[in-house]
Amino acid sequence: MTLATRIRISGAAVLLAGLSVPAGVLAAPKIAVDPAVIDLGVINEGNSYERFIEVKNDGDGVLVLEDVKTSCGCTAAAVDGVVELTAGQSQKVRVTFNSKNMDGEIHKKVTITTNDPVTPQVGVDLKADVHRPIRWEPKYLSVDRVGPKDSWVRTLELQWDKDLNVEVKKAYILGGQLRNKESELFDVRVQGPEPMGDRMVHKFIVSLQPGAKPQKLNEMLNVVTNQPAPDDTLKIMVRGEIEGRISVSPNFAVLRMVEPGEEATRDLTFTSKDGPFKILSAEVPDSPIKVVVEPHPSGRQYLVKLSYTGEEAGVNGIRKLIVKTDDPVQPEFEMSVRYQTRANTPAVQSTGAVGPK
Repeated sequence: MTLATRIRISGAAVLLAGLSVPAGVLAAPKIAVDPAVIDLGVINEGNSYERFIEVKNDGDGVLVLEDVKTSCGCTAAAVDGVVELTAGQSQKVRVTFNSKNMDGEIHKKVTITTNDPVTPQVGVDLKADVHRPIRWEPKYLSVDRVGPKDSWVRTLELQWDKDLNVEVKKAYILGGQLRNKESELFDVRVQGPEPMGDRMVHKFIVSLQPGAKPQKLNEMLNVVTNQPAPDDTLKIMVRGEIEGRISVSPNFAVLRMVEPGEEATRDLTFTSKDGPFKILSAEVPDSPIKVVVEPHPSGRQYLVKLSYTGEEAGVNGIRKLIVKTDDPVQPEFEMSVRYQTRANTPAVQSTGAVGPK
């Protein structure tokens, strides 16, 4: 070996010795999970089910389980034991699913976050087909785009397993603000039971009585059965709105928070879809809110302009805007109005300390 060759080899060795390999480049964690999908199959409503996900470190660096989250409150997940896994080490994640109030096909997700540089998040799907021995189809009734002169009839099905021998003793709808009075808006008729596969079905025909005035709907169908609690009285919501020719947007008003002396404004639009109308008066009684009504030339639309000038600090009020019209079906509108003045911020007292100059 010549001197020149020895110098070249020696120089290369010095260069290589001077190179430093960053920590973690050659050693990195790698997550692997089993199973990728948790399939509970057909399960009964109201029960809890527990399964485990095995998390393994297939890399050669330390794998840190940083977080485990689920897609809803019905599913919980937690790590059983250590959260730092050396190469080849495994750990279990406990998954609990509560099927209470579930029905039909369910899809949830468990997300595991680690320090894996390539796949920092891994999702494990959880699925099930939840069987309810007694179920409604549909799960609620919605009254949409219905006018005072329109007819509205819907059919509900109460489906139940044949071996339950469900008897319907009574069906009625409760209304009023507290849903404690017999409905003045709806009628209900019961049909059946009739067989449907491995189930039996009672049908409930719910109809809206003609001539109901425009209003929000929030009522409850109650069905009394021969079953033990909680299935002795089955309930389902009836919600929606009977629309008049005059609509309001928005149907409530929140004026922004202001400083004392500052003004906040909010506009509401009243629109008729069928001919002109008149707003006779508009006010927010017993409040500092000013109201101005501006008609559109068409006679089919009005702007109701609200304004509030901030009073003393900390004022927070809710009042009713009352708008009267010449419409015989919708002679009066009431909607909530909220106004606020910002509270004083306490002054920060000096400690007298002086920092270094």
